[in-house]
Amino acid sequence: MLRRLDDTEALLEWSDIETLLSSIYASNTDRSSYPLLTLLRALLLGMWYRLSDVQLAQCLYRDRLFRKFCHLGD
Repeated sequence: MLRRLDDTEALLEWSDIETLLSSIYASNTDRSSYPLLTLLRALLLGMWYRLSDVQLAQCLYRDRLFRKFCHLGD
């Protein structure tokens, strides 16, 4: 079951996307934040599964498949 998004993972060149994202974000607040690629992955899941922000947050908290796709440790 945890392999359901593996095909999707393989479709995109995530390193190229990460390079593009790194050029548009610079935080000067000294606060830690999630990597932009993690946030993009989460937003994609939210769109694909038609989730509200609250539903997405809940899924990222409890769903191992979503956490794996977003590279969030358990």
